[in-house]
Amino acid sequence: MNKKKLLLLCFLLFLINIVTAQIDFTELSNRWYVARTYPNGNIQNPYFIATTTTLFGINGDTLINSEIWSKIGSTQDSIFPSTSYINLGAVKVDQNFILFIEQDSSSIDTIYNFNLNVGDSVLYYFFPYFNNYLYVDSIDSILINGFYHKRIFFETLDFPLCCRVEEVWIEGIGSLHGPLFSFYPKMLEIESYDEGNDLTCFEQNDSVIWSHPDYSDCYINIVLTINKPTINNDLFYYPNPTKGLITIDVGNTYKKINIKINNAIGDEVLNENIRSTNTILLNIKRLEKGIYFIHILADNENAVLKIVKE
Repeated sequence: MNKKKLLLLCFLLFLINIVTAQIDFTELSNRWYVARTYPNGNIQNPYFIATTTTLFGINGDTLINSEIWSKIGSTQDSIFPSTSYINLGAVKVDQNFILFIEQDSSSIDTIYNFNLNVGDSVLYYFFPYFNNYLYVDSIDSILINGFYHKRIFFETLDFPLCCRVEEVWIEGIGSLHGPLFSFYPKMLEIESYDEGNDLTCFEQNDSVIWSHPDYSDCYINIVLTINKPTINNDLFYYPNPTKGLITIDVGNTYKKINIKINNAIGDEVLNENIRSTNTILLNIKRLEKGIYFIHILADNENAVLKIVKE
């Protein structure tokens, strides 16, 4: 073998090594730990801030239109999959694009494009309020498992008196808010408390290959021990921020609902009872601009919401 052929062979082996070292978003052993920090108080501790972890992962293959896709789902347990597993849809890698089909849908969406350059933009759907473009601000590389991966920083999106979106993608891993955050984005509270929706760890083949510097553990569970079940998972409210009227859909029809509203320093500014409904229309036009906490006691269930009055 002459010198040129030897050099060519070495170069090809080098390229193969780089390709195989890249993180495959659909690798069966992939696990994403996402910690959410949010207000979840009760009557005794109305301002308690909880942190719970959702574990996302790849759970085998599925056939869609004669093509092999990878199933992606989540669980609230520390083991994946578990009895609380929820299938969220299917993902597929197409060169540097990550495609996603939501569960019970036939639409194909691009949730990641790792070919983005500075100045490019991605449209995020902040349902039900509005849509907004996030623009690439800068790009660098991060060393993971001995190999460099592209890291994409987007311009910060600020909402006065409310929220902020600081989005960062890592090639092969996805958003630092979780693998499906680009499909289910949300505005994170920054005024009354630091709401978190952070990727704490990315795990592959039972080994953590990336971890968030602000978290000491992958799986975090800080909650109040309460006897009353919460209704937060079924609850939907809008608009927030509001100019005076806010609609709260509590999911089920309750016989008796008590509503209490406290301002940011804990003063009670409203207390009223509502009977037999699943939708509440609150009029807070008389309240001053600022941050308020709505405490809902529905039959034997409860919830605490944070709203901004403009």
